[in-house]
Amino acid sequence: MFRILLTAMCAVSFVPSSVWSADRPNILFIAVDDLRPELGCYGVKDVKTPNIDNFAARGLTFNRAYCQMAVCNPARVSLMTGLRPDSTKVWDLATRFRHTIPDVVTLPQQFMRHGYYAVSYGKIFHNPWPDNASWNEPHHWPKRSSLWSAEAKQRHAAYKEKMRADGRPENVINRIRPQATEVVDIPDGQHIDGAIAEQAIAAMKRLSEQEEPFFLAAGFVRPHLPFVVPRKYWELYDVNTIRTSPNPFLPKAAPGFAMNTMYELRDYLDFDRTPPPDQGSLTEVQQRRLKHGYYASVSFIDSLIGRLLSELEALDLADDTIVVLWGDHGWKLGEHNSWCKQTNYEIDARVPLILHVPGATANGRKTDALVELVDVYPTLCELAGLPVSDQLEGRSMAPLLSNPDQTWKQAAFSQFRRKHGRVPLMGYAMRTDRYRYIEWQDRRTHAVVATELCDHEADPLENTNVAGASGNETRLAQLSRQMWAALPTPPKYTPRKPPRPQVIFHNRGDVPLTLFWIKSDDEEQKTDVIQPGAQTRRTTTFGHRFRVRGPNGFSKTFEVTKQRQLFAIRPKPATPSTRKERRPNIVFCMADDWSWPHAGILGDPVVKTPNFDRIAREGVLFEHAFVSTPSCTPSRLSILSGQHHWRLREGDSLGGSLREDYDVYTEMLHEAGYRIGRFGKGVWPSKHTFRKRDSFGERFRSFDEFIKDRKPGEPFCYWHGGQDPHRPYELNVGAKSGIKLSQIKVPACLPDNETVRGDVADYLWEVQRFDREVGEIIEALEALGELDNTIIVVSGDNGMPFPRCKATLYDQGTRVPLAIRWGNEVQGNRSVSDFVGLCDLAPTFLESARLKPGKSMTGNSLLSVLNSKSSGQIDPARTFVLSGMERHVYSYPSRALRSKDFLYIRNFSPENWPTGEVEGHNPHYDFAKTPWPTGPGAFSFNIDPSPSKQYLRKQRTDPSVMAVAELSFGRRPKHELYDLRNDPDQLHNVADDPKYMRTRDALQRKLAAELIKSDDPRVAVAGYTPRTVEGWAVRVSDVLLKTERKATLRALELLAAQLQTVADVLPKAALAEVKTVPIWLSPAYDGVRPTGEYHPGVDWLKGQGRHLELHRCVEFTNIPIFEREVQRMPMVVLHELAHAYHDQVLGFEHPQIKAAYDRAVKSGKYEAVRRSNGKTQRAYAITDHKEYFAESTEALFGINDFYPFKRSELQKHDPQMAELLTQIWNGNRKD
Repeated sequence: MFRILLTAMCAVSFVPSSVWSADRPNILFIAVDDLRPELGCYGVKDVKTPNIDNFAARGLTFNRAYCQMAVCNPARVSLMTGLRPDSTKVWDLATRFRHTIPDVVTLPQQFMRHGYYAVSYGKIFHNPWPDNASWNEPHHWPKRSSLWSAEAKQRHAAYKEKMRADGRPENVINRIRPQATEVVDIPDGQHIDGAIAEQAIAAMKRLSEQEEPFFLAAGFVRPHLPFVVPRKYWELYDVNTIRTSPNPFLPKAAPGFAMNTMYELRDYLDFDRTPPPDQGSLTEVQQRRLKHGYYASVSFIDSLIGRLLSELEALDLADDTIVVLWGDHGWKLGEHNSWCKQTNYEIDARVPLILHVPGATANGRKTDALVELVDVYPTLCELAGLPVSDQLEGRSMAPLLSNPDQTWKQAAFSQFRRKHGRVPLMGYAMRTDRYRYIEWQDRRTHAVVATELCDHEADPLENTNVAGASGNETRLAQLSRQMWAALPTPPKYTPRKPPRPQVIFHNRGDVPLTLFWIKSDDEEQKTDVIQPGAQTRRTTTFGHRFRVRGPNGFSKTFEVTKQRQLFAIRPKPATPSTRKERRPNIVFCMADDWSWPHAGILGDPVVKTPNFDRIAREGVLFEHAFVSTPSCTPSRLSILSGQHHWRLREGDSLGGSLREDYDVYTEMLHEAGYRIGRFGKGVWPSKHTFRKRDSFGERFRSFDEFIKDRKPGEPFCYWHGGQDPHRPYELNVGAKSGIKLSQIKVPACLPDNETVRGDVADYLWEVQRFDREVGEIIEALEALGELDNTIIVVSGDNGMPFPRCKATLYDQGTRVPLAIRWGNEVQGNRSVSDFVGLCDLAPTFLESARLKPGKSMTGNSLLSVLNSKSSGQIDPARTFVLSGMERHVYSYPSRALRSKDFLYIRNFSPENWPTGEVEGHNPHYDFAKTPWPTGPGAFSFNIDPSPSKQYLRKQRTDPSVMAVAELSFGRRPKHELYDLRNDPDQLHNVADDPKYMRTRDALQRKLAAELIKSDDPRVAVAGYTPRTVEGWAVRVSDVLLKTERKATLRALELLAAQLQTVADVLPKAALAEVKTVPIWLSPAYDGVRPTGEYHPGVDWLKGQGRHLELHRCVEFTNIPIFEREVQRMPMVVLHELAHAYHDQVLGFEHPQIKAAYDRAVKSGKYEAVRRSNGKTQRAYAITDHKEYFAESTEALFGINDFYPFKRSELQKHDPQMAELLTQIWNGNRKD
């Protein structure tokens, strides 16, 4: 065992490479932001940290550990690289270490290089730069988490408006954040740090099943400001008993520039006017509140660390895992009349550091040895038996694990940068056993401009600088020599570049304007929308150009020529000659959680929806309309942005937010002169982290309020976000309203009983209430005279909130009602069977307004379908639709392809994703009293709490209920396939039925190809960029695009031409099959002839060290000579696709093809063939039956480069093969 071996090792030496050769230790690496040693295990009784204290009791606690710079980015970079700040050249929050030392091998990289699997969650490096090169998996912040409450955000918005009214500068307003402290009533897991813990625990479970050891990093943000944590941690402390700092004054005789300014605290609205330490103090109430918040935050993180360590024990990993817990720097809590960090003093430089190595002699001990965070890198390497680079500037602490009392380092070092007037300074600090010595140097000349000396024997709180005291001259000189004997000479000073120029654009007109940055290639990149009367500020570069566009063709270009410029823009008002033909209004009525077919016109026998029915009768009813994902936030963002939710990064899950990079139809219409606004639920839930707004527009209390200030003739785009039929429901309101329970058609996935019927009746009642809202809008449009010039869309964002409905990829989750009316422009009373996605609506609206779709939009406009005047199938290409899930309340990533006859679902590693069941918690609710419970277990299995769910859950073991309960609560397999011809309710998974294997494989291939084309991250391959070429999914190597760009672009042109030819010659059904085969353009492999090849087997790919995703794909590695290859082999792409068709559709063991090959071999016709160069060779077709099929296919449909050269030759010399190929490619497989 790890424990026994380490004990033996400690007794001998610390060279553990041989010890770990059979079973190397895992590393659990826990970082905590702004954590000072204010912990029980460090002797502080005021703070409650039982989990960290228990951990310290099992490990070695370092009493005197120091960071290298008391601010996040430099401190973390030093630890993670093993280098001091002067070596990393990272002295601030803005510098990226990959820019200054790009080739450095970080601590996790070193472990990765030696067989470890390294992953990180939360804050390990500095926030914006997780450094994905250091990890085996890309770093992902939690997508669904909270911090401030909605009320705090409202106060924040109001405060910023007040700042504007007071004339505060815009850059100051932009920096201000909500309050520094808040008690929030949310579960731990909803908090950003709680979500980080859940990420790390999920990863730990997954990694525990892997063979290789892991390096798992979990970085918590609290107790960094803001101190916003759940209520129960605040309630651990009585604010009235919290003691204020014992030394609330500036250090005596210290240089003025030595202290921080507390700008970090002033960024929060409740401390906006806080003076710097040398000009004033916080009130006692403020001090206690901040200290209360800090303590509550520490206790919160302590509980999360306890969860991590408990999970390590539960997974039986504790005896095989080294655990290190560290804080990146200290934090002042009123000491020296200051708060925050960013000084060279003990209170900021000293950090907690606890190391647990199973079996170590020093476990449970403390050491007073002086150590530094820069020592962590070599320590962990030595403990794991990894080589320790000579470039590292720290010293391994491993020997202290066997003898914590031994003589160790003479000093620890830190530093901090300051500016005194125009003089750039660097303060170098050295902490010895007794003294803290600080030497402030002019960075330009290295001249010493000030010194500080604190004697810890007499002054442990560093209240007085005694550097100027008589008799200390010799000591100062000795300490200076000691410092510079240990540290390298400071680097040469490079002055900062002058500040970048700033420009302000002021819209002095009365219409919104759009600001674009003009790239070097003259392409425009949208950066902002400037509302009438508003300003926007940009930090830029001399020579950069911007363009402002507005309605009626307004366009003006500006160039940056000065350090500061103000551009005032006043577009001329439109004249009759510039006004465009009137464009339609757009009204979108969106129900919340409304499934097909719950409307009167859709055949539901109970629900009354006269207004939806009217829109359908007077417009177009879509029979097969599906959402991109059955979850509120991402479904709505998909509609807004006109593309599938999985392309939206942080917007792909419940509670997500949309980046500014994505065009949204509402704001594009706004820029084109539309009035936009919304009622009710827009994009929700969402923190709107990036856009800081709901892009459906400003919220109004009603349609009448929205329309009252409309200008004459101004087109409008209005979103009516109904909140029905989303739960909670008034219990039995449906039955009370007169809905007859006996007439309700209960979904087949639910038990048919009174409880469920009553629940469905309540749902239908809310559908009817939403329908009444639709009727009110229709009446308002009629009163305005705008009904016939308005596109009215009525639909739902996802399915009904019942088990196996919402948040699933079955029809009850993704299929929604959809009807569109547009007056006389669209012929009514039509029913269309085309498969459409709601992400098709954004380009539809834009096209109706004579605008092009946004560049990032992938949906396809429905205008041609609307204008067709026909019913049934209009567009022959609309025969399927895609949908997917990432995370609703719980993660369950999956994708689906729905066609007329089948639903195929691909669940990604379902064994790794809990369905949301809350172990050991089986709550019971009285829905009359608590219609919307939110406690633990309420949303288990990704299902909203309801009487139906509760009945299923409580009766789950009842034989009469067990089958339907399993449909809702059971873990899903990797593949699901439903034959809708025999199973329209999608209850019987036939994915493993041999009769359906061919269908399953075909749908799996098609789904995979479509996901590649859609740039789905779930199927992304690092180093390759997906493209769509003539309907094929093509992966293009990023290396090729960088190093062989011209040849690669030419190869893509030639590939497109080849694929056009394939599309022209192949029969329709066969073409559909080969279009599911992805094509890769890759660099040539070392020692392998560049070529084109189809990859049928995984084992061969493994053996060659190639991407396993190449399985059943075509790959071309001859890109630099592709043009010459195409000239030599005119049907080269068809050749490789023929291999794929042979394998995937026919089967390589197809008996008729093998028989034909055997006949060809016996005939001898292929043994000696004269080529065009006059040489006689054995035909390549006779190599084996696979090449025989591919070569003959080339001849049948085009020109082969070898015998048989063309169809007539094939028919003359091998007529049986010619006839067989004709039958096979036309769908008569005879297999």
